[in-house]
Amino acid sequence: MLRALGHDWKVGVVQFGKGAWQSGERKALERFPDLVSWHTLGEGFTWETQDRARDVAAAARAWDKAKELMADPAIRMIVLDELNIALRYEHLPLDEVVATLSARRPDLHIIVTGRNAKPELIAAADLVTEMQATKHHFAAGVKAQPASSSDMASSDMASSNMARALMFQGTGSDVGKSLLVAGLCRAYARRGLRVLPFKPQNMSNNAAVTPDGGEIGRAQALQAAPVSRPRALT
Repeated sequence: MLRALGHDWKVGVVQFGKGAWQSGERKALERFPDLVSWHTLGEGFTWETQDRARDVAAAARAWDKAKELMADPAIRMIVLDELNIALRYEHLPLDEVVATLSARRPDLHIIVTGRNAKPELIAAADLVTEMQATKHHFAAGVKAQPASSSDMASSDMASSNMARALMFQGTGSDVGKSLLVAGLCRAYARRGLRVLPFKPQNMSNNAAVTPDGGEIGRAQALQAAPVSRPRALT
């Protein structure tokens, strides 16, 4: 996009997934109001809204805006941010999206982002790049920071990124509660969420040794293993 702006191209951005967050790239591109048309139309991540009808409606609004930008002959490049996510969750009709993108005019460049691109979209694309994290600081519990690759940090982001808690209770032992929590910890961590499992310390004769030589309950170690290196509480 920076190259396009360097050639005085007009560009459009439609965000399908992100909500009203202030990111560094957005703030920077807002300095080019005559060249950049930015539209954040998502409702946030699907696991935050937990409302499919709402997500589908938001994706439809974003897609309508994308088609509007595509019809503007003055715009030479469009970024459809997280469109792949909307297609993955079937918030938009895949056939229509692929057909519309394939029928774009010859001088219009369209960039689609997001994980798990559909095979049909990959087949229609001229260039495909797959990015995979070899190592990411988020896995170590480092939150989003300004000017980094996970730049979504602002006062608004800090207030909207409050922790949410799940509690599992039971009246019996050895019924699978710890195993269930461990599975959820791994599932949420793989989705990029910061997970902090907590279980009251109960050593008795069932303790585990942590990598740094400390001591921790086996159930605690089981729950912590999917998301971090177990450490003793001091």
